[in-house]
Amino acid sequence: MIKGNLGSVEVSHKSILTGDNHIVVSYQAETPEDNEIKMGSPVSLEREGGVVKDKVIPGGSDPIGIALDNLVNASSGTIRVVVFGAVKRDAVDFTAPFNFEPQDENSVVEMLRKNGVYVIN
Repeated sequence: MIKGNLGSVEVSHKSILTGDNHIVVSYQAETPEDNEIKMGSPVSLEREGGVVKDKVIPGGSDPIGIALDNLVNASSGTIRVVVFGAVKRDAVDFTAPFNFEPQDENSVVEMLRKNGVYVIN
C-alpha cells in the first residue's frame, strides 16, 4: 500500500447573488456598437414607439433587473436577468447608459428596488 498526496484542487464560483430566493428570467438582448452588457449591468426592457418589447438593453430608463451574463458590442443573443431577489452591491456595474436624472448609484439602486431587485452590501 502506498500513501501519497497528489495535490489539491480548489473550485470556486463568483456569484453576484446573495440570499436564497431569486427569480431569473431569460431575455433576448441586443447591444449597440459602442456598448455591451456585462455581468452585473442593470438592464431595461426595450421600448419602441411607446411599446415595451420583450428584449433588454443596457441601462435604459427603468432598470428591471441585473444581467447574469455578458454580451459583447454589436451583438444579440439570450441572457439571464435577475428580476427578483438580492444582489451584491460591489458586483453591480453602475456605468451603463441610463436615461434618467440624476444618474447616480442611489437612483439606480432605488429604481431596481421598486422593481423587486435589492442591491445590498
